[in-house]
Amino acid sequence: MNELKTPSTHDILRDLEVNIFTFVKSKEIEVYFQLSNLYRLLTAESYQAFSKDKENLDKLSQKEKQKQLKKWSKKAKPFCKKTDAKLKGKFRSSVGFYRDILIHKKRYYKIKDFNAIVDFIVQEKLLVATLDPLPVIDMTQVESYALQEIEQGPLKLKK
Repeated sequence: MNELKTPSTHDILRDLEVNIFTFVKSKEIEVYFQLSNLYRLLTAESYQAFSKDKENLDKLSQKEKQKQLKKWSKKAKPFCKKTDAKLKGKFRSSVGFYRDILIHKKRYYKIKDFNAIVDFIVQEKLLVATLDPLPVIDMTQVESYALQEIEQGPLKLKK
């Protein structure tokens, strides 16, 4: 039997495609994730399969990438809508961004609530997670990941 390695916090944050916001005046860093990415993670057969899907997506042409993202979005939409409604009352750490006037708002949740949100989803039976073990983020590692990503910059040029 193959021994599956448990992903590090940095791996989970990278594959969840978290968004990092920095505030100049307060020198504060906040990290957010989307429910749709959490849905794909929790419904993956393994963490390695989830990570591989992301790698394969990055290799696709722009047109194929959009097609795949649309397929994933359609699958995740009912879960996100139902879960977001439940999370609004319990977790006040969400923020929404509009892409433009005609497109609905995308909601992001603070990574500091990630472990509690995963537990809530499982306890409330909002989703039957197929991923075992459930992902856990070590909050002491989040800032180092964010700083590393900020240093690399938005282009992340590979050498």
